[in-house]
Parts: sequence; structure tokens; C-alpha cells
Amino acid sequence: MNTPPQADLLAEIARLQAREQQLKHLLNSARDAVLGITAQGRVIEWNLGAEQLLGWTAEQALGQPLAELIIPQEFREAHTRGLNRYLATQQSTMLNRMIEVEALRKDGTRMPVELSVWPILSDEGVSFGAILRDISERKRLEQQLAATLQERETILNSSVVGIVFLTAAGRFRWANPAMLALFRNDPAQPLHSMEQVYTSREQYLRVGGDVAAAIARGEVYRAELPMRRLDNQPIWVSLSGQAVSPRDLGEGTVWTVLDITERKQAEEDTRHALAQQKELNEMRARFVAMISHEFRTPLATIFSSAELLDDYGHDFPEQERHEVLGLIKGAVARMNAMVDQVLLTSQFDAGGFRCGPAPLPFSELLTQLAEEMIRLDARSHALHCECTGLEQPRQADAQLVRHIVTNLLGNALKYSTQGSQVWLRARADGEHVQLEVQDQGIGIPATDLPRLFERFHRGANVGNVRGTGMGLHIVQECVALHAGRMEVISEETKGSTFRLWLHAPVVAT
Repeated sequence: MNTPPQADLLAEIARLQAREQQLKHLLNSARDAVLGITAQGRVIEWNLGAEQLLGWTAEQALGQPLAELIIPQEFREAHTRGLNRYLATQQSTMLNRMIEVEALRKDGTRMPVELSVWPILSDEGVSFGAILRDISERKRLEQQLAATLQERETILNSSVVGIVFLTAAGRFRWANPAMLALFRNDPAQPLHSMEQVYTSREQYLRVGGDVAAAIARGEVYRAELPMRRLDNQPIWVSLSGQAVSPRDLGEGTVWTVLDITERKQAEEDTRHALAQQKELNEMRARFVAMISHEFRTPLATIFSSAELLDDYGHDFPEQERHEVLGLIKGAVARMNAMVDQVLLTSQFDAGGFRCGPAPLPFSELLTQLAEEMIRLDARSHALHCECTGLEQPRQADAQLVRHIVTNLLGNALKYSTQGSQVWLRARADGEHVQLEVQDQGIGIPATDLPRLFERFHRGANVGNVRGTGMGLHIVQECVALHAGRMEVISEETKGSTFRLWLHAPVVAT
């Protein structure tokens, strides 16, 4: 039995009504505002989401011009022109895409929304559908984020600490001005990798290995390192870095870099000052030991000689009295010589001694000094003086040359066995004069050579031979003042040779 056509029509109407109710329910369940608009811009659909979002009930909104309900006054004319243009040309820049605009609520307040409008074509003509979504919270968060980012960027840009964000490959992704200024960034040769500022490739690889190990363990890497700026100026930095995400090391690392060059220099200056103070204290101790030892003997000689003269002087024959007085004079001269050496060393330290070159007949001066030393030595040694190519006067400081020669010859004679030979040689060497003092004495132990020119230092093998340990220090200072240089060749028990060159050009005629 066939169903009557009227019954089919009623069933179809019921089905469509049910479908309509489903769609209405679906639209009203949507949180967004869903609108329907005629070609003339009047509202034909207004869901529950639109009521909640815009404040107008469906009953109030239906049939009303959309522009008057939700479009701010200043945009209504443009809305109407756009609608008419589409109806005339079927072209629009606003349809079928998501845009951000301001919507007007019933209470007159505005809110940011995402709007999507699309045309609906049917046998009855053109109408439009629209969806509005409130993005007030998103906009608020975006503004808050932008403000936060601006604050952080301001902090980073104004920070005196260098901050850099490196990729996993070690390239610069971002660096603040302090970082670029720290390493003297040059636009012509910009800083793009930390490798550029390590002192060497070896240091870069070594530190890189330590960094990779620390970051892989999820630790912060901290170190104080010598580095260099892009202009190759050395610098010390305090380096600290960690992974952006310990779970994904590929996201890169963030580093802070602080210039600690001044602090390091201050530490080095402090260490140097402490070392100098230690050296000074040791020098004072050696000086006290030297004075107490070297002054005791001449003082004892003076005291005992004075007692002899006091007790028996009236009975001494003339010759013996002169001998005792000679002992006193000799002891006083020895003490005076030691005081002169100390004062001379003090002058060197205070910078009060200068080289004053003047025309000097080298051969005559050296011959004279050799004869003086022979007399003082009482001819206990065979002293030879040889001069070659020094017939013309030379520009030199006679006082400095005297200090050099007398101290070197004095040591050579003092530390050589009686009857052995000592040589004083001098020869022209361009604008220099080469002096050489050679002996066959006790020599210098190899362990003493590094400290040979320190004040108050004496060789371990000097035994009971008297001395202050200042002679060679004076020689070194005099050679330096005379723009010269010196070398020492010595072997214990086989003698020593001191060879030096003094800048002493020939006097122009």
C-alpha cells in the first residue's frame, strides 16, 4: 500500500523542522556570535552567543540594521559602501577571511573581535553569514606580553653585563649592546660566534668540551677565562651559560659575560706587591745577616787595636804603633767601602743615578784601574791588562766603568788562589766596547747562577771569603745604565769569565 503524497509532505516538513531545531540548538550552543544578514544589511539570525556577547536579545536584534547594532559610528559608512560594492560587482576585500575589528555592545562599550563574513547564495538572492569571536582576553595577554617583552628588552639593552643567545651550533641569535661593546663589535667585521673571541682554536675546543659536558648534565657552566676582543686586545671575562631548555639542547644556550680585566689586574698587582714585599723582607734579612757578619770582623779589629794602643801604646816602638794604626785604618776603610756599596745600591733603587757619557780614553782608564787593583792586591796574583782598538776616546761614563771594572776585578782576585792569573781584556766592537774579566778561581756553582746578580746573594762555595754580595748587583745596574749587556761563563773550581758590552761610540773629531 503506497503512502499518500500528503503524508510524505508532512513527514518531510516534520523532518525539516527537526533539522531546523537541531541547527538552532547547535547555533545557540556555540560560544561565538553567529549572525545572519540580508543583502540590505538587516539581521535575520542572532544566536544565544550573540546575545551574550553583544547584549542585544534576538528579539531586539532581528530585523535591525547590523551596522547600527554592532559597528562603531566611524566605520558604518565604510561598511555600507563595502556591502553595496559587493552586491554590484561580487568583489570584496572583507569576505571569506578572518579579520580583527572592534565591535560595539548594547551598552556602548567596545571590544576587539575576530570577524569572518561569507556570502550565502540561494534562489532568493544573496545573504550573508558572520561569526564574531571575543578576543579581549587574547588582546590583553598580547599587550601584557608585549609590555613584558619591552621591559625585558629594556633591561637587557641597559644591562652592563653582556648577554648573548647562542644557537646549538654556537652562532649568535641575539646579543645585547653590552655584549657587542665588550668585545668591540665592528660592523665591518661583526661578532657572530664566540670562537672569534677565544685566544686560540685550542682554547675554544677545550672550553667547548667542558661547556658541552656541563650543559648535557643540566648544569650551569661558570668559568673565568682569558679572551680577546675583535681588535686583539686581551681581556679577562667571567662566563656563565646554560641551556634554554634542558630537555631540548637544540634550542640553544643563554650566556652572560662580565669584563673582569680590572679585577684580574688588581689581583695580579696584589700578588706582585706581595712578592715584592716578600723579596724585600728576605733582602732585609740578608742585609742584616751581612752587616752583622761583615761588620763584626773590622769592628773587632778596631776594638782590639784600640785596646792595645790604650794599654801598651806608650811602650810600642814607632813601627808597631804604625802597624796597629794601619789595622784600624784598614778596618775603617773596609767598613766605609761596604757603606758606600749600600748607598750606591740605594741610589740605583731611587733612580738617582744616571749615565753621563763624556769623551773617555778607555785604555788609560783601564790601565790605571788595573794598577790600583794590583797595589790593593799586594801583587798576590798575576793581573794582565790587554786593550785592543781603543786608541781613540769613546763616549762613556767613567764612573760607571770604574764601578764595573773594580767590582769584577775585586771578585776575580778575591776568589782566586794566590799566584793564579787574572785577565782584564777590552776591545772595540763597533759602537760598543767589549770588556772581559777572566780568572782561574773557585768558579760559580750552577745552582747559584740564576741568582748571581741579586743583592746580598753569595755563592754556596765562598767559604770564609769576606764579601757583601752587592758587587755583582752594582755591576748589573751600571751595565744597564750604560745601555749594555752581559754574559757569564763559569764552572765550579775552574774559574769564571764575565763578558760585557757597553755602548760607547767613538768621539767624533
